This record gives sequence, C-alpha cells and structure tokens, in this order.
Amino acid sequence: MALSNRERRILMITGAVVVGTLLYLQAVEPLVEAYQSRQEALDKEQATYEKNVALLSQARSIEEGYRRIEAQFPKEEPGKDPEHSFSEDVDAAAEAILPGERRVIEPVQHEEIKGVTEYEFLTLAMNITGELPKIAQLLKGFDQKGFLIKSILLTHSKGVDSPELQCQVTLARIVKVEEATETVGPRRPGARRIGGRR
Repeated sequence: MALSNRERRILMITGAVVVGTLLYLQAVEPLVEAYQSRQEALDKEQATYEKNVALLSQARSIEEGYRRIEAQFPKEEPGKDPEHSFSEDVDAAAEAILPGERRVIEPVQHEEIKGVTEYEFLTLAMNITGELPKIAQLLKGFDQKGFLIKSILLTHSKGVDSPELQCQVTLARIVKVEEATETVGPRRPGARRIGGRR
C-alpha cells in the first residue's frame, strides 16, 4: 500500500521528533546537567575563594587580636607549669571569696580549640558548697579574674529547705600549646581536697 505525500510527511516528522527526543535524552540532557553541576561547584568554590581572600585581608587584625589575648594571659612563675598555676589561682580565688569552705578541685585537663593550633584550653572542675549569695560572688570573682566559665550546676546539698548549695563549676583558661605541654614534675593523678569546714 503506497503512502500519500501527507502520510509520508507525518511519518517523517514523527521519526524526526522521536530521533530528536532520543538524542536530547541520551546526549544533550546529560551534558546540560553536567554543565549545571559544574557551574554550581564553580560558584561554590568562587564563594569560598572570595571568603578566604577577605579573611586573608584581615590577617593582621586577627593576629593582633591573638596578641591582645596572649597579653592577658597570666604570667607564669619560673618553675611552675601552667596546670599547677591554674589550679592554684582557682583555689586562691575560691579561698578569698569563700574562706574555709570545703572544696574539691579536680586535676587540670587539656582541650583543643577547634580550628586553632597554637592555643588550647586548660580546664578544671571544682565542687564547692556555700549559700547562694556567696556562690554568686564566687562566680562573679572567677569572671573578673578572667577565668572562662564552661559549665555550672547548682544543687541543694542538704535538701530544698537548706540555704546551702553545692556548686559544680568547670573553669577554663587559654594557654599556648608549647607552654601547656612543658610540665615540671609529675602531674597529679587524682582530685585534691582543699580547705575545711569552718
């Protein structure tokens, strides 16, 4: 059966549409998607590059900021390691504000500062008992002395009717890594109990 010119035209157009669709799905569309994906990755890298350039332009002010922080570090006494000095400073502050109160100071721990290699945190946990105004005064004193307060937990030590509270506080101090690792003598293996009941 011979096809008319009209039917031949329709058949050719249909064939061209099918071939065009197959070419688009098999060849063109993956290329477009790959291009778009690469363009998004390029845009992301461009944004990261611009952010890094902006950060590098602030390098001097960032370094000056670290120097200002470092200038605020307590001066270490010769022969004393930073861990011992930190523990002694915390104990002296606690004794000055809450004299004679029983307190337990745990050994100093080292913690990394995320994204910083030259400095680290020294942290220590301390438990102390006292009434709320004195505990508040103690925490304020720690803050004024430049200790960083990482966590605080207050509980009633003798029931809800008692004015006496037990404070568990974790304090931190920033030190240079090389200072923090140069220890003089052995590190303390356990907690030390300091002070006594009045």
